Amino acid sequence: MTETRRIEALYGPYRGFLDVPADVADQAIKDGWARDPFAPPPAADAPPPEAPTKEKLDAMLVAAEKAARKLRGEKEPTERKPKKDAEPKAEPKTETRQSTAEDNGSTYKTRSSTPKE
Repeated sequence: MTETRRIEALYGPYRGFLDVPADVADQAIKDGWARDPFAPPPAADAPPPEAPTKEKLDAMLVAAEKAARKLRGEKEPTERKPKKDAEPKAEPKTETRQSTAEDNGSTYKTRSSTPKE
């Protein structure tokens, strides 16, 4: 049985308290998107934590999403790089017809049918 730890997720889709495997908890705290709720409080004379920069916040959100996919058991999405010598696929062209002012559907006729008696 794997060891679990409780963390408090600060960012990402699973904000709040989570019980996760210990390795995920350690990585989450290291990445900065979660904290250990049982850690001792900082000393009174300690400087306040710095607010994350935009880049740091984006990195934390990406790490939180990655961990969420791991917890759900999903595979990592792979980015496919196009081959340099291959041409991009051209979409098949379909014929389109633009409507004109005279084309209001008045010439459309259905098949003829005889009235029922």
